Amino acid sequence: MLSPENSPTAAYDTFHIQAYTFQGTALSKERQAQVVAALVEGNSLRSTIRMAGVALHTVLKLLADLGTACAANHDANVRNLRVRHL
Repeated sequence: MLSPENSPTAAYDTFHIQAYTFQGTALSKERQAQVVAALVEGNSLRSTIRMAGVALHTVLKLLADLGTACAANHDANVRNLRVRHL
């Protein structure tokens, strides 16, 4: 079982992705965390949209935003590594 420090929502909160507006409806950080946690647990896109009650395009936009945040976090924090094998 995941501890609170290692849960998908805790990791998600470290990226500080802002709530965004999609077609006039804002998706709260809690709902964003619910969607990300469901996807991390292995649920499909369609089951996630049913569980969270959000649109497919909203989930896809959230995934694109999360990917951008992960790339920025990786670029900022993964530096000067010693590589033994390539």
